Amino acid sequence: MLHLIKYNLLVKLKNFATTFWPLIFPILLGTMFYFAFGNIDDADFETVQVGIVKEEGADTLFLMFLDQIENNGNHLIAAQELSESAALTKLENEEISGINQQETLTEVSLGGQTINGSAQFFYALIAMTCLYGCFIGFGSAITLQANLTALAARRCVTPTHKLKLILSEQIASFLLGYFDVIVLLIYLRYILKLDFQGKIGSMLLISFFGSLIGVSIGIFVGSLGKMKEGGKIGIILGFSMVCSFLSGLMNNTMKDLVEKNMPVINRINPAALISDAFYCINVYDDMSRYYRNLFTLAVMSITLVTASFLLIRRESYDSI
Repeated sequence: MLHLIKYNLLVKLKNFATTFWPLIFPILLGTMFYFAFGNIDDADFETVQVGIVKEEGADTLFLMFLDQIENNGNHLIAAQELSESAALTKLENEEISGINQQETLTEVSLGGQTINGSAQFFYALIAMTCLYGCFIGFGSAITLQANLTALAARRCVTPTHKLKLILSEQIASFLLGYFDVIVLLIYLRYILKLDFQGKIGSMLLISFFGSLIGVSIGIFVGSLGKMKEGGKIGIILGFSMVCSFLSGLMNNTMKDLVEKNMPVINRINPAALISDAFYCINVYDDMSRYYRNLFTLAVMSITLVTASFLLIRRESYDSI
């Protein structure tokens, strides 16, 4: 098994498309994200004068939230508690920019961490990079389809068990994909210095299962029937991009929108599970939800690999 993994890795490393684009494209995209809005928290915003009208029996949680914003050093708002008549007078005189009659609650971080509005883009980017492992896995599956390449034809007549061939391909593809994700994490955290507050070990564990599901998807699609190679590439490209879109890669509110209207999609979307796991350790501090996401990714990976083995095992050819 080890020598199979070794030679599979060597073959993949010599493939420029396999090694270059899954590594470089996410880094380029992350750099563009960083320059587009990565430093938005450092922008020099004008302090907004706000009048607070506190009603009897109102919850004080929102007032505490405003107090934290006012005293965090960014000077985004300057709140002052006023009576309703005094607030209206100041508003008419343009001494304040708005009035808040405190009677509703606002969203706050469950873990007490600061919520960065652009963080979702970077979490979704990491998820997309994990799913890009499907292209590496797809290339591995192609080498096991005797009707597609001469190399695959030679491998199919060897006495090596099909399951061993699949596992060795998956492990080699996983190692390469996992390396790409680790490089991206290091780049985002230590080069661009993004505020990832979670432990690096927990983030590496998310990336581990994320890379595993990405490779498993690629092997599964590559094992589907007699479909042409171009059609299979279209499937994995469309699947990875749709999953990334729904996880918030293009719109940071998309994941929440899906959660409100059709939450089941977020429970089975691998990109959403990966980005949500990052939220669990960087914002929510919810480890039970974190491990639930990892467990779901693991089950999906095992299911896809098992299905791939069954598909490849039952393939037969009139001649090779």
